[in-house]
Amino acid sequence: MQVDPIKPTLKAPGIKLLKLTYDKPLSNFAFKFKLRRYTLAARLLEHFPNLCIGFTGIVTFKNAADVQAVVRAVPLERILLETDGPYLAPAPHRGKPAHPGHVPLIARKIAEVKGVTPQAVFAAARDNTRRIYGV
Repeated sequence: MQVDPIKPTLKAPGIKLLKLTYDKPLSNFAFKFKLRRYTLAARLLEHFPNLCIGFTGIVTFKNAADVQAVVRAVPLERILLETDGPYLAPAPHRGKPAHPGHVPLIARKIAEVKGVTPQAVFAAARDNTRRIYGV
């Protein structure tokens, strides 16, 4: 796959988002950065139809209303669960090293915010992971 120069495609306060232009459309990809505005999430999801957004332990923090608003705006079919280890452990483990064993806490919080069961979040995240990473 031949990569063209990086071209700016979207702008947001403090963040310049870049898109790689390939000789054929991207089939799947993950993009990592701090996303705290649901309007930006909506624009990204519209602009990148195969994008999934990963959520870390931040979503469980008491002061994370902005991240929780993003969770509400992102369809389950576009959500991934992350630890971002060793940083950003979810509440009640905030300040300690994060690890994969914390993923259920992240899923439970996403389920609470979206008004669905944790099982629905796990099933969607598993399907999304398989689709994005080809596993």
